[in-house]
Amino acid sequence: MSDLPAQTLANKSPRLWLGACALGLGLCAALKAVAAEPSHPNAPLPCTLEPGPTRTVTRIIDAETVLLDNGSELRLAGTLAPRARDGGASAGTWPPEEAAKAALATLVLGKSVGIAFGTRSRDRYDRLVGHLFTGDLPTRVWVQGEMLADGHARAYILPGDGGCISELSAHERMARGAGEGLWSARIYAPRSA
Repeated sequence: MSDLPAQTLANKSPRLWLGACALGLGLCAALKAVAAEPSHPNAPLPCTLEPGPTRTVTRIIDAETVLLDNGSELRLAGTLAPRARDGGASAGTWPPEEAAKAALATLVLGKSVGIAFGTRSRDRYDRLVGHLFTGDLPTRVWVQGEMLADGHARAYILPGDGGCISELSAHERMARGAGEGLWSARIYAPRSA
């Protein structure tokens, strides 16, 4: 049956043909959502995620939250950016916080982003919680991976949503090992337990 031309297969079993087409389109969408070439050497690809919509980022709220063109707020899954209160500073005055916010703006502001979801798609504030991707294959960029690998965020998971922790931690380790970004600040220096 597999060597029959597509037209013949569709005529013999329309339901089978439609099912095969739907499966093929679903696989293509899933692969497109999660297939990203890391821009950092030796960086792992992101974990398997559920594909979501494509939107444009219209505003950076903080270094881990963006506003989308449909009015929704999206919290970056798996990252925790530096905050002024971490360093005892006033909001908008602490260099690690401002650097992280600027890095996120460079990555996504005014750009079309692909959104993909882990096990949760909303947080307790009813914001979307997702992974962002910019660009097209083969140069697609995983935003969380970039923020972590450049030292603009720490890996962070919510209870029950740890499916990507290996990938997130691997990106964080690259920045931590190189003393990049927030890892150059004494307040974030790793301490023994």
